[in-house]
Amino acid sequence: MEELFQVHRVARILDCTKKSVYFMIKRGELKALKFGPRQTRIPRSSIEKFIRERLNQFQAGKSLKHLSKAKVFRKRPLT
Repeated sequence: MEELFQVHRVARILDCTKKSVYFMIKRGELKALKFGPRQTRIPRSSIEKFIRERLNQFQAGKSLKHLSKAKVFRKRPLT
């Protein structure tokens, strides 16, 4: 079975807020599973796909201005 992450954990991984994660889910950028009214989980594959797509956009030189509300790249290295 695939690893599932809670919204707050995905927010830490993507260095954004929980609200931004919910917004990405609503826009269809992240796939999520709902197990109840307060139990949203995001599969690891969805997170990896999201990051891969953002990196491809960045490397292709496309504008990332639309990401200003939901930052997905860390400004400082992880330690």
